Amino acid sequence: MIPIATDQAPRRTPVVTIALILTNALAYLVMLQAIRGSDDGMSSFVFRWGLSRAAFEWWQPVTYLFVHDSGSLWHLGGNMIFLWAFGSAV
Repeated sequence: MIPIATDQAPRRTPVVTIALILTNALAYLVMLQAIRGSDDGMSSFVFRWGLSRAAFEWWQPVTYLFVHDSGSLWHLGGNMIFLWAFGSAV
């Protein structure tokens, strides 16, 4: 079964969860803009901002969390639904 909720009620407004969801949405929009019109846009974007052993940069352990496949809005949406449902419990 896929968990769809938690019985733990949030004690206050989940500010961090909301901030992470908004950051993910913004990062997705920035990524779509960055790869638009480029032949190798997605692969070069992932190579720069995703986690890369070959060309490691200090920021990649944080930025790779926000890199999603440009053709997979369902994947991003599913992640954000689970983050909303379980983020405050974690």
